[in-house]
Amino acid sequence: MSKTKSEFLFEELLKKRGYEFIKGEDYFEEGEKCPDYYVKTKYGNIICEVKECGKTKAHKTFQKVKVIAFSPKRIWRPIRTKIKKASEQLKPYVKNKIPMILILTNPYNYFADLSNEEILSAMYGEIGISIPLTDDKEKEPELFFEGGGVLTNQKEHISAVCILEYSTIIPNKISEIKREIEEKYKDEKKNFDVTNKMAKELHGEVESLKKKGLIREREALRLRVFHNIRANIELPLEIFNSEYDEHY
Repeated sequence: MSKTKSEFLFEELLKKRGYEFIKGEDYFEEGEKCPDYYVKTKYGNIICEVKECGKTKAHKTFQKVKVIAFSPKRIWRPIRTKIKKASEQLKPYVKNKIPMILILTNPYNYFADLSNEEILSAMYGEIGISIPLTDDKEKEPELFFEGGGVLTNQKEHISAVCILEYSTIIPNKISEIKREIEEKYKDEKKNFDVTNKMAKELHGEVESLKKKGLIREREALRLRVFHNIRANIELPLEIFNSEYDEHY
């Protein structure tokens, strides 16, 4: 079977981490419905299912009209469908007794909301805010999850949902220039004009250095890992713990 772009990206990430991986059809016996990868690491082995965002009706509409408000269902339903299908595909492999994870990507930049809030909502339900009706200032508003999450009912076999993406790495030189400009204007009263002036100055210096080849931004593949708090088997933090990975 031919590889998807998402599978190429995931394999690239695994190679950079120094992990051995085997395609599912070469490792498992069940055939085409088997998970995509069996990955071997020094921190333990894992089973991975890779899904990528497709071109939805929302994406086609967005291409025609850049400013648009969609029904929430049109935005979150495709993400929840991916998680649900991956969950169903992985469930027969609980017998392996190792972490099983979903890798979700959007390699073609289709219209999709892969924000932290949306992924957490897809996993556990809509995020709500509880505001206590009291004068006690120590009692702060709390977040809670309402119904509708994919992993809320008997989905303990999924250890984590992971977003595979590129993260832009900003060179240290840019941070140094920013600090120098902030120091230069430290005695100025911060208002829109001053802030705008600082931003233009930073942009001008950075662009000048880029033209001279002294600054080059680069990108690194990383994972945003959303651990399933109900998982029977936890995904070890060490497996995906580069300086660019994030865990939730």
